[in-house]
Amino acid sequence: MDDDWLEDDSDFRPTETSVKEPDSSAQEREFLALQRIHGTNGYREGLGEGKEKSMQEGFDAGYNAGFAEGLSQGLSLGHDTAKRLLESLRSK
Repeated sequence: MDDDWLEDDSDFRPTETSVKEPDSSAQEREFLALQRIHGTNGYREGLGEGKEKSMQEGFDAGYNAGFAEGLSQGLSLGHDTAKRLLESLRSK
């Protein structure tokens, strides 16, 4: 029985047509495409994180300023209300 496919392949020598080197221009195009994709994704991620950080800092500053102003206005309003109440009780 002659089973050629089971024979030892140690004498096999690839020919130019059996082994093809990848096309360097195709590799370069693929590299550039991947670079563009990852660059775009990195830019978007950085932009999103920058916006989020900036918004949080703005919110924190605005909240602190608003809280301080609200407290001041609330104390002033409470003082004026108490004063009017005392004056109305005295006049009775």
